[in-house]
Amino acid sequence: MTAKNQQDAVREIAYRLWIGRGRPLGSPLRDWLEAERQVGTPEPGASIDTPQPPIKVPNPPESEVDAVIHETPKVGSRDAPGG
Repeated sequence: MTAKNQQDAVREIAYRLWIGRGRPLGSPLRDWLEAERQVGTPEPGASIDTPQPPIKVPNPPESEVDAVIHETPKVGSRDAPGG
């Protein structure tokens, strides 16, 4: 597995872990480190250029995305009117 493929796999697994925990706000480090642990390192002597099939990650239902957007606190900006 190439370094890019390994990083892509870690990213997708971390996303699935985050989804499984209910999409909490905050640091994604916990899910990223767990994903890295799950992906691991290639076995000695294994071909690192063998292409791996992509991991399919389903899109969340639109209603769940809307709920997350509405739960996100509004942050004022000094560039915005009233900010």
